[in-house]
Amino acid sequence: MTRATYLIRTMGGKKYDIYRPTEMTDPTTGADIVEYTFYKKVLGYIQPCDAVDGVKGIVLRDTEGGDESIAGYVIFHNEPLKNHDRLQYEGKTFELRTVENWQSSFMKFWKSYLIELPNEQ
Repeated sequence: MTRATYLIRTMGGKKYDIYRPTEMTDPTTGADIVEYTFYKKVLGYIQPCDAVDGVKGIVLRDTEGGDESIAGYVIFHNEPLKNHDRLQYEGKTFELRTVENWQSSFMKFWKSYLIELPNEQ
């Protein structure tokens, strides 16, 4: 067991099902279709983002589209994941954004912000 895995388990981490997007083209219409399929189980620890100026969450800016999203949670995980991977937490669907590699001389893990997706099951 790596030190990062031990730390995440000690903090109360658990295994989450991760779903990854796959893109296809509809042969009839030519439209792009994005489906999320099970990718793997990953050990992670989720916690709320700190309040900033009385507003819960962290503002994330999309550099390509200029859009802003508010991340209500952050997840520390022991395996690399990608932006737009999804998981279920507290009965809601969240999408990972801004995956960061956290590494020191003795420990390596990742941190990602979670954006709640409305009306997702």
